[in-house]
Amino acid sequence: MTTDKYVILVEDNPDDVILTQVAFRKAEIANPLQVTADGVAAMDFLFCCGRYAGRDPNDKPALILFDIKLPRVNGVQVLQAIRENTNTRNIPVIVLTSSMEASD
Repeated sequence: MTTDKYVILVEDNPDDVILTQVAFRKAEIANPLQVTADGVAAMDFLFCCGRYAGRDPNDKPALILFDIKLPRVNGVQVLQAIRENTNTRNIPVIVLTSSMEASD
């Protein structure tokens, strides 16, 4: 990835945020992480609303990483919103989970 683009990490567990930051450093991934703690905050950031209303919608991340089990709005709903929006649908997304449930 290029260093001029950031990666969005949507993660509610602070330990997993730290683990991801350490993994990025060890892998020498220079892209900065923009961390949001739940699905609502992630969608507000991506769609430039709520507390991110002044953000430039053309400032898109290189990648979105998120847990499927998010508070407030779950990862499936976040992914659906990303793919339905013409401004975000082409952003690469990686969905992570530690769930042992087959439905996940």
